[in-house]
Amino acid sequence: MNFTLIVIVWSVMALLVLMTAAYRRVVARQEDSMIHLQGNEGSVVQHQTEVAQRLDLIDRFGKASTIAVALLGLGIAAAFFYDGWVKGSQLPPM
Repeated sequence: MNFTLIVIVWSVMALLVLMTAAYRRVVARQEDSMIHLQGNEGSVVQHQTEVAQRLDLIDRFGKASTIAVALLGLGIAAAFFYDGWVKGSQLPPM
C-alpha cells in the first residue's frame, strides 16, 4: 500500500493546526486582561467582546482540526502496521 498521498494530506492538515495556533496567539495579544464594566468605556468593552468571540471561534476550529489530525494519524499508523503484519505473514514464493 502506498502511504505517500495520505501522509502528505496529514502533513498539510497538521500544518493547518500549527498555523491556527499561531494565529490564535496573534489574536490573543489584542486581548485585555482587565474587565471593563463602566459605561464610559464602551469602545473598550466592545473590543473585548469582539476579541473574545474571535478567540472562541478560533478555539472551536482548532479543537476540531486537532481531533481530525489525531484521528487521521492514528488511522495511518494502524494501516501501516496492519500492512506490515499482512506482508510479514505471507510465505515467500518458491
